[in-house]
Amino acid sequence: MYLLLGGWLALLGITEILVTYDFKSIYGLYTAGAVVLLAVLFRLIVSYLKRRNYLSDDEIFDFQASFMRFIYSANILTYGFSKIFRSQFQYGIITADTPVGQLSSTTLSWYYFGQSYAFACIIGVCQIIASLLIYYRKTSPAGLLMMLPIMANITMINFFYDLWFETKIVSLAYLLMNIILLIPFWQQFKMLFTDTSLFDKTPKGAALLLSVSILIPLYGFYKIRIDEKDFYTKNELLGGYKTVTFEKNDTSFNVLHLDNNFWDKIYFDRGHEGKLVLTQDSSASFDYTATSDSLILVFPTDSTTKFKGKFSFSGSDSLSLIGQLGTDYYRLLLKRIPIKEPVF
Repeated sequence: MYLLLGGWLALLGITEILVTYDFKSIYGLYTAGAVVLLAVLFRLIVSYLKRRNYLSDDEIFDFQASFMRFIYSANILTYGFSKIFRSQFQYGIITADTPVGQLSSTTLSWYYFGQSYAFACIIGVCQIIASLLIYYRKTSPAGLLMMLPIMANITMINFFYDLWFETKIVSLAYLLMNIILLIPFWQQFKMLFTDTSLFDKTPKGAALLLSVSILIPLYGFYKIRIDEKDFYTKNELLGGYKTVTFEKNDTSFNVLHLDNNFWDKIYFDRGHEGKLVLTQDSSASFDYTATSDSLILVFPTDSTTKFKGKFSFSGSDSLSLIGQLGTDYYRLLLKRIPIKEPVF
């Protein structure tokens, strides 16, 4: 099965090279395809030796499993070192300066994982340790078990966050390799769950420990739901707004003033939190309370100063705000910013 998968990878990689004239020698279909082409050649040699009665079926299986183990170990080792030496999760200046809402899921995921070098190092070290354990026959079961959840997690991220097509296929191939290499050890793993002799004696306090371990997560879940019960509740203000007209104390301002008197954008988020963006690259966070038409903004930096006013909508995109902040009076007309809301 892995030979057929590898042959398909190789063919796909070669086709893409011919079409795009782009050859990437590291971490792609081309490397995976070339590796598995070697596996096909190896299989042909083994078949020839079997026909000549130089090798038994058990020896052939051992050779094939060993070859797959070495290939898997070597590839995982390179991925581990790539994280430590920062050759993975790289992004350009254009990506760093692009608003989050405009990033694709692929770019956003890559940017997100690149934000924590410590996290990348932990995954990299785990991959290196697992690959070294996989390389040696006696320790390979431990390495494969260690690598299985890591590889499964990487594969799910690649698919569900819609990363590059090549990345999806290669990670899926490695996951299948991991599972195939674990199959011969199935009986040993099964004993861990079926051999009751290991649990004949129940430690003292086990029942209490089990009860506590169940009750604590249940309480935590309940507390979260109570504390954040309104987080996912939508209100009509929810969204971002760009200022069209702005008046302060009957004086009109516009963005060309380049003055912090001008409120450029206002965001009303879930959980009654918001953000006010001014024109001089500065902003202020606030908590808000809204009823049918009244609005109160409370700024944590100065909770004694509140914006109190009224709001109204003209259609679904235009928002009017009239209110007082301290001794100043404001009148704003804002237009809703098209924002793709996150899926919760």
